[in-house]
Amino acid sequence: MVKHEKFAPAPRYGFPANAKGFLFPPVAWAAFFVAIYSAQGAGCAAVEAGSLGLGVLRLLLAGLTVLTAAAILAVGIWSALAFRHIRREKVGADDGVRQSRFLAESAALSAGLFLVATLWIGLPIAWTNPCGG
Repeated sequence: MVKHEKFAPAPRYGFPANAKGFLFPPVAWAAFFVAIYSAQGAGCAAVEAGSLGLGVLRLLLAGLTVLTAAAILAVGIWSALAFRHIRREKVGADDGVRQSRFLAESAALSAGLFLVATLWIGLPIAWTNPCGG
């Protein structure tokens, strides 16, 4: 059986140059969004009841922000590096290089967008009272 160049298997690229890398930032941000507002609501109720200090609540919310921002930033850098690597490869008509390049670049841009969204929600913790008043 003769293998034609046209039917060669597409190159396989791993995580960030695939759909999982593209979807990681929005999923991480959505989980962060739910977690931070849930923790803020429960924490403020605990502060009012006197069972939790405001400093502990701020530390928890800041920790969630830093953890999420670090994960999204890491995927963004990894995606940008993958894009630079894939960009150097020759693009054929039927291979997966073009798709992997698109997904890696989109994952990097998506990570940038959701990093800004994470910081936009998390940074006010530093200068405002999370429980109002």
